[in-house]
Parts: sequence; C-alpha cells; structure tokens
Amino acid sequence: AIQRNPKVPSNYALLGRWYMQLGEIGRGAYWQERSVIVNGGEAESGWPHCLNLVQLWANQRALECAQDYLRRYPGDVEANQYVAILTDDVELGLKTLGEAVASNPGFWYRRYQLADWQVKAEQWQDVLDTLEPSAKGLFASDPEVTDQTIWAAVNVAQAYFGLGEEDKAIALSEAGLRYIEQRRKLQGAGYVAGAEDVQFLLLLGRHDEALDRLERTVASGWRFYAFGLQYLKLFDPLRDHPRFKAVMSDVREDLSVQLAWYDENREMPPETIGL
Repeated sequence: AIQRNPKVPSNYALLGRWYMQLGEIGRGAYWQERSVIVNGGEAESGWPHCLNLVQLWANQRALECAQDYLRRYPGDVEANQYVAILTDDVELGLKTLGEAVASNPGFWYRRYQLADWQVKAEQWQDVLDTLEPSAKGLFASDPEVTDQTIWAAVNVAQAYFGLGEEDKAIALSEAGLRYIEQRRKLQGAGYVAGAEDVQFLLLLGRHDEALDRLERTVASGWRFYAFGLQYLKLFDPLRDHPRFKAVMSDVREDLSVQLAWYDENREMPPETIGL
C-alpha cells in the first residue's frame, strides 16, 4: 500500500501498528512517526513519538514528551491520560477520562479507559455503570465476549469480584478464556493487547497457569501494550515471584535494544529501512 500510495499517512500508521502487534515495537514506532511526517508534521513534536516511548518502556522520556506536548495542547485527552499513568496519578486519570466521557458519552473507547481508572480506584459499581452502555453482551446471563469487549471484560470481572458477586466474575472470566482459545492470538480484529488470558487466569486464582501463559506469550514476541505489566493491579500478586521478575527482565532487555534501534534509525529515510 505504501509503494502504491506513498502520500497516504494511514498506510504508514497501519504498518507501524502491524509491526507492534508482531512485537517489533522499535520498527513499528518508526513507521508510526512516518505517518506524522507524511501528513506534514514533525515527528519529534507529534503525539505518536510520546506513545512510542511508552511502548518502548522509556518511561521518563515518555513523561517529558507528554508534558511538553501538553504545554502545546493542554486539553489533549491521550496525553493527560498517559501523564496520569506514568505518574500513577489516579485523580488525574479519573478527572481526564470522566470529563471525556461526559462530553461524548457514546464513545466506547473513552468509557473503557475511564473504567481502567475506576478499577485502580476500586470504584466497582462505577466500573459497571461506565461499561454497561458500551459492552452490553458482557452483562448477559451467558456473557458474550468479542475482540472489542475483551478489554472491558477484564474490568467487569474485577468489578464483580470487588462487589462480592463471585459467580458472575467467574462466569465472565471463564467466558473470556474460552473466547481467547477460539480466537488465538496475538491480535484479533479489535482491541486485544495479547495477555488477556493471563489476566483472566489471575482473576480465577490460577497463578501458576497465568505465569505459564505469560512466559509463553513473552517468549513468542508479545510486546504490544506490554507496558501494562508495569502498572496494572492484576499483576500485583506476581510481582515478587522469581518467574515474573524474569519475564520483566527479559522484556526490559529486549525493549532497550529496540529503543536503541529506534533512536538510531528514526531519522533515516524509509528506503533505508525497508518494509
């Protein structure tokens, strides 16, 4: 598509996302930035650069990038959201996404993001109220999980556990696992980050199986949105486990190599990089 239509920015963005889904975050970051350049922008000043740094676990650089971006675009929801993530500022996350949902209640993506913060704040009933309008199938007596709603399913299940509704939590977690087994990896058509099966297993208390799955997933090359391993509360029970520490070390080492490649090549023309 790029060879046929080299002036279409979305072609570069889609190629970048595809590389990231394959675990090649550095190369994906390169093509994401190309989409900004082709669109007439400057790579250094665009939001994709900041998000690339998040994906590459360059947290301090990502925070500085997002803060600089917010000085130019102070109301940007994504930048504020990632500043909140990188500084563990739950209040900012709730405020930013709460206002975003209030201004556009029909936009499912903002509801999903808000629910992440409500989980972190243990606002369990709010999680259900936020997600139900955009993920009705999860609330059925026989829950229906899809590529798009699997993200929400993890949070709904956590909310059920938080509210003491264990039967519903277990039913939804098991439905999520069944769906993943049918759909397998690494990325479906929707917003699947690659490790939701690990999260469902953790919710079900099957920690050894969760570690087995996580090790296999990381070994297969999963890195897309793997930065969630650093901050999602679901992984807290594993943080002191030697196997989890080894996984984190492997991911950090690999992404440090990819970051170095990205820094070295991000100014290079596409013909020197190759598709």
